[in-house]
Amino acid sequence: MLAPTAAKMAKAAAGVLAVTIATLVVPYYQRWGGAPFSHPDADIVFSYQALLLADGLAQGDTAHHGYIYYSLLSVVYRLAYLVNAVPIYNLSALRTSPDQLAAFADLVNVGRLFSLVTGLAFSTAFFLTVWRVTHDWFAALLVGLMFAFSQGLSAQTIVLRTELLATFFLWLTFVALYLAGRLPGWNTHLLLGLAGLLASLSYNTKVHAIFTLFAIPALAVVFGRPYLTGEGVAREWSTAKLYKLQAALLVLVAPAWIAFLLAVGKLGPLSYAYIPAIIAYCTLCMMVYGRWFSVDSRQTNIGAAFVCFGFGVGLSLLFIRPHPALFPIDANPIEHMTAFLVQKDVRTPDPNQLGSAATAIVSAIGKHIVAEWFGGNPLGSPYRLLFWITAGSAVILAIYRRWQVTWQLLLLLSFTSLLVGIDNIRYGAFASVYSIFVDPWILLAFGVALAQLRSVAVSCVARMAVIAMAVIVAVATTKQNVIAGMVDGTTPKEEICIQANGYLAKDIASAFEPLCK
Repeated sequence: MLAPTAAKMAKAAAGVLAVTIATLVVPYYQRWGGAPFSHPDADIVFSYQALLLADGLAQGDTAHHGYIYYSLLSVVYRLAYLVNAVPIYNLSALRTSPDQLAAFADLVNVGRLFSLVTGLAFSTAFFLTVWRVTHDWFAALLVGLMFAFSQGLSAQTIVLRTELLATFFLWLTFVALYLAGRLPGWNTHLLLGLAGLLASLSYNTKVHAIFTLFAIPALAVVFGRPYLTGEGVAREWSTAKLYKLQAALLVLVAPAWIAFLLAVGKLGPLSYAYIPAIIAYCTLCMMVYGRWFSVDSRQTNIGAAFVCFGFGVGLSLLFIRPHPALFPIDANPIEHMTAFLVQKDVRTPDPNQLGSAATAIVSAIGKHIVAEWFGGNPLGSPYRLLFWITAGSAVILAIYRRWQVTWQLLLLLSFTSLLVGIDNIRYGAFASVYSIFVDPWILLAFGVALAQLRSVAVSCVARMAVIAMAVIVAVATTKQNVIAGMVDGTTPKEEICIQANGYLAKDIASAFEPLCK
């Protein structure tokens, strides 16, 4: 028999191998995205932004924000150039290239490889995290495979998109907060600082991640654990020394925070209300965590300073390739995002009239949420069956007085429902590329529910019934996602010139004209 540690390592290796293979299935059948320009939105546009940054210029497109994604993509291109995988890595080199179209095609292929590697890292981290949270390898493997086949992940691994990387950073933020409450000494505060940095990276990858960021502090509370008496750092420090530490951390990132706060209200007056509300909400969550889990005020204050420092470090990265629109987008995210709504009854309200448009927007979100839950056929959407089963599990676990787990499930169900409603008002209907924002969180809820139901099932028959239910849900959901993932998403070739002429310099866009004929 394997030793406990060796057995655990073997299980981890088997699970990682399984989710890795599963993650590759749909991209393989989609021919890794097809021809280089088969998905011009946003393969062409995003590759071009990375070339701009590699030349020391500011990005040209700020619709997604996208700064962190473009910065990392420019680094990937430079590394690919060093190993001769691409002939150029910046815009000036592209302009002098004898075959601009071939060079651009190589860039798109490398960018898609970056997406695939990000997806593989995400599916692996997802499986390992769920296993760590639930302590149930079967539940973690099952939802890990479901995530690997999910529409969000499979749609994002074959194209260049910001949503995948933004959500991956969000997931790592949750992991860092989860571990912060379970590791001793300075590790706790270092992880809190890392969580702040990862949250900032996510936000500056795609600003739409803010809605999931809203839930992260509350998730940290419901997934927290009691603080052991005597734990903590700097207990022997004087109050003055502690204040010096906090001041030093905040001074280092003060320019970024000042730039952020000065940008509040630049895109509309509503941000004067909701930005302070968000800061107050995060502060309240830290206070509730401290009260609920008996964390003394000194540790809470140190932790808050590290979170602010980490987030500020992420904001400070915006100074490397500054763009005048980035800080205003960060400080006015709602106004920025509403400019891209295309659902007819909430389309593009004037940012200065956003308050009066709020009723229509909230109403539209509510209608999408109701349709998602009560729209009829349980397989009519990727989430309806998962919502129903997870909600039923929450009721059962409440009967068994598993209160903390019940709160976890209710919170996850609430904010994933909200995410579905928010994502659907973008186009007025479900869009697979946005489902990456929802998939990991509803599957985390399903994994937690499955693990807990297995633990309360005392008879063999009950345990087998729980497993059978889980497998049926997994098969039904995965089948639907795979069928959707196999649909050819290639856009008409005319779209190539629309994207090239709309976002690229004229001398570069002209190289794409032969593809449109």
